Amino acid sequence: MASVKLQSGPTLSVDELPDMCPICHSHIETHQLLAFACDVAGDHLEAVFRCPRNACQSLFIARFTRTSTHGVHSLTALVPRTAEPPALPAEIRSLSPTFAEVLRQASHAEAIGLDQLHGMGLRKALEFLVKDFAKSRNPGKEAVIEAQPLGQCIKEFIDDIKVRIASERASWLGNDETHYVRKWAALDITDLTTLVTMTVNAIHNVILADKYREAMPSAEPPSA
Repeated sequence: MASVKLQSGPTLSVDELPDMCPICHSHIETHQLLAFACDVAGDHLEAVFRCPRNACQSLFIARFTRTSTHGVHSLTALVPRTAEPPALPAEIRSLSPTFAEVLRQASHAEAIGLDQLHGMGLRKALEFLVKDFAKSRNPGKEAVIEAQPLGQCIKEFIDDIKVRIASERASWLGNDETHYVRKWAALDITDLTTLVTMTVNAIHNVILADKYREAMPSAEPPSA
């Protein structure tokens, strides 16, 4: 159990204080700067904290809501919130820098509650990743690949079965995020995120397989 001291008011019990900065995502010991009740009844509180890390020093607000008759307020939100940079292999970032940037922006949209934009961003990121991968394996076909719808590009230029299965289904589900009527009502943004991750992993495996096939073309190492 912890507490929050209101400005010119009482000290109120809260279930917990923030232990992670929503800006830099580091574990921290917070120090309260200000706190206010947001309504006359005192059911909703907002407290200002500052990240103590020298590299951050950001201010953020913790929101608390009274959830029991015992007067204890529960921590319900930290704002503003930034997304942690998506963890991507270096080979994927090199293959498709635009994919990495659009994915970062989509993740940020999710972090700040823009759920309607998150799925659209994932769909756009997927198209850049798949088409950049297709272009890397089909020299001379860049203009054709860039102009094609994503589904057609996958059918015509993605040969690896695991990449094709993951990216094809990710494109189907991603289209639901941009259309008025959903075709895949039983699936949601969590499934789309999984399919995009599967596509990243499958493409990464192909790139690594090519790398080691070139580095080790036979069972015998090259002579010194």
